[in-house]
Amino acid sequence: MIIVRQLLNYGLKAGESPYVAGDFVPWSLQETDQVIQRIETAWDELGHEPNIWDLVWFGKAKQA
Repeated sequence: MIIVRQLLNYGLKAGESPYVAGDFVPWSLQETDQVIQRIETAWDELGHEPNIWDLVWFGKAKQA
């Protein structure tokens, strides 16, 4: 989760994988502790080691 915190501090957004959503879709909540909690909860519920697209994707949100 140290790396997750660093990615968010760098300015990346957490969201749905383009492999799942068809495009990178940032989550509505981007507060660091909330993102980390969401990832930890999803990982616990997953029941196996995650693949790259299972939990979270990081990217830059498209400018409107």
